[in-house]
Amino acid sequence: MTVGTAGRAPGVLIQFADPPPAVQPVQVDVPAFVCVCQRGPLDTPVRVGSWAAFVVTFGGFVGNGLGAYAVKAFFDQGGRVCWIVRVAAAVIHATPAGIQPADRLSSVVTDATGLVVGAAATVQQGSEVHSYLITAVDPATGTVTWDRPLHSAIDIALGFDIAVGAGWSSVTVPASGGDAARLTASGPGIWGDRLTIVVTPGRRAATVNRWSEPSDGTATPVESTDGFVAGSAVRITQDLGGPVAVVNAVVDHIDQPGRVLWWTVRLPAPPIAPTQPMRLETETFTVSVLEAGTPGETWPDLSMIPAHPRYAPAVLAASTLIGAVDVLSAENPLPGSYRLAGGREGTAGLQISDILGDEVLGDGRGVAALHDADEPAAVAVPDLVAAPTPSRVLMPQPEAHDPCAPCPPAQTAPLALEATIVEAGPTFAIEAIVAAQQALIESCEGNTERIALLDPPAGGGPMTPSEMRDWAARFASSYAVATVPWLTVIDPLATGVGVRRVPPCGHVAGIMAQTDAESGPWLAAANRTLLWAHGADTVVTEAQHALLNDAGINVIRALPGRGLVPMGARTLSADTLWIFAPVRRAMIFLRRVLRHSMAWVVFEPNGPALNAMLTTAVGTLLLDVFESGGLAGDSPDQAFYLAIDQSSAALGELLMDIGVALTKPAEFVTVRVSRTENTLELTEIPVQVEAGQS
Repeated sequence: MTVGTAGRAPGVLIQFADPPPAVQPVQVDVPAFVCVCQRGPLDTPVRVGSWAAFVVTFGGFVGNGLGAYAVKAFFDQGGRVCWIVRVAAAVIHATPAGIQPADRLSSVVTDATGLVVGAAATVQQGSEVHSYLITAVDPATGTVTWDRPLHSAIDIALGFDIAVGAGWSSVTVPASGGDAARLTASGPGIWGDRLTIVVTPGRRAATVNRWSEPSDGTATPVESTDGFVAGSAVRITQDLGGPVAVVNAVVDHIDQPGRVLWWTVRLPAPPIAPTQPMRLETETFTVSVLEAGTPGETWPDLSMIPAHPRYAPAVLAASTLIGAVDVLSAENPLPGSYRLAGGREGTAGLQISDILGDEVLGDGRGVAALHDADEPAAVAVPDLVAAPTPSRVLMPQPEAHDPCAPCPPAQTAPLALEATIVEAGPTFAIEAIVAAQQALIESCEGNTERIALLDPPAGGGPMTPSEMRDWAARFASSYAVATVPWLTVIDPLATGVGVRRVPPCGHVAGIMAQTDAESGPWLAAANRTLLWAHGADTVVTEAQHALLNDAGINVIRALPGRGLVPMGARTLSADTLWIFAPVRRAMIFLRRVLRHSMAWVVFEPNGPALNAMLTTAVGTLLLDVFESGGLAGDSPDQAFYLAIDQSSAALGELLMDIGVALTKPAEFVTVRVSRTENTLELTEIPVQVEAGQS
């Protein structure tokens, strides 16, 4: 085609235009659990796709936390993906004040704020580190009582540090001239006390020098440079008939063609004679990490020299068990086994602020950590309503020795940390729980694409139906779904066969995911038998169920021949337009898919061509939802409408009104899409239409 004649000469003109991006479905069955876990990073949203993946990152079941129970219930019901935010109490330090009690069973501190009964405390004085359980706290006098007397190595006449809250297990690995490094577990908790670092020699490369060639000690000609790299720590030995000379050196760089090793520092002469025979041998070490005696990770051929390609801190950064390596010297650590100690779970002192955080103030803990996570469409906080769990002190058991052995084993020095403290679980007053749940609801309302899965408080025992109504009556939101009662599950921690009460949020989230995978969010996540649920702690009669259902509370009931079945799918909304959870969840689905799939609209030419593309793309989406059973009506015309308003086109705006019949043909919700020059906004506008109209 000649340039400049297109569209001017008679004939057929063919032009190709790229179609708009296809409208892709999205998931709204992905929950986020803000919970207490055995291990894992704190206040960091982590996406997990299976129970096995959860265990790898966050560990298994613990007596003072409900996170693992909720997540297992979710995956057992058919859940596919969820997000986890682990929470724990913030670290708080206290210092002694004045003359300390001589019995060593208590300490007087300057400020007892944050020190609570049932919490683990680490008492440190220099290299002495010991762990104790707080059994009593008197805020008026600042007196803290311990489960046993302070260790005799702690000088109570001198200062020492008391730390509570989440604590990381750690160990200092020694070297020949002092300490090599301090290794810390990848996350807080007593799980880290089960880790043992085993240091063994690594593989070595050896060579000899070409002693007949000139050398002034800055570089050494060698027979072979295989196995030597820049940063290699090299042990040089020279035997000239007297005492064997030994020198440690570090390779600066290597002349491979000339087979010459250049040193960072000139070799000392004496004791080394550069022009006499010598042996050169690299020195590396291997770190193995054992968990409860079981091999977990092995990191071979490491070095403490930063220039080395296997520099230990850089290599161990990929470890899932070791989280930090603080270098104390450039010496390789001595071979041996070193157990980590000092972990604290931070559950007894957990506060509402640790669970919720504050997006406005920039406190990105707990729920606020999900601010930038777009995928979660539901949030559950099982530990907010947890029942009290006791603390425990686990003293190490002495190793068993054969009494018939001719020579008893050598006694080793006692461990610096004699006891492991299992903290009490978090507990909150009913008023604090209600306030936190209201804050959770407000967070979901502000997000507009999440619902809050509310559990009834555990209290001192099962709630009565009347108490359930009183609790739920404090909330009114279509973004809140309340389910009762608590369930009992087989407890993996129990000796023999035992059960534990758990809140229903994990089971409910799993049923939602199962329903969405089979049909879509517009189908009620109810009337399906729950798995890994063996009882309900409250029996609800038909009459009580009717009253609870009217109050917007979803009830799980034991039905003959069917097991435990959720028999409700309502929200806590006072607006009849939003009383059904599938309505809210379907609107979240539509809102999310439109937001994701229409992002390309911004800055497109605002005209008839854009109108046509939007009408086709959005109309196809709504038709697909209608054909999938997500919209009511006998025909598409009764199920939805779509209109584009170009009256504000001169101002850079495009308004699209989308009306959908989500439950009844007479109930519509309008989604208004407003497109300006640089934004895309979606607004819900409830519209009540007379029965029979479309």
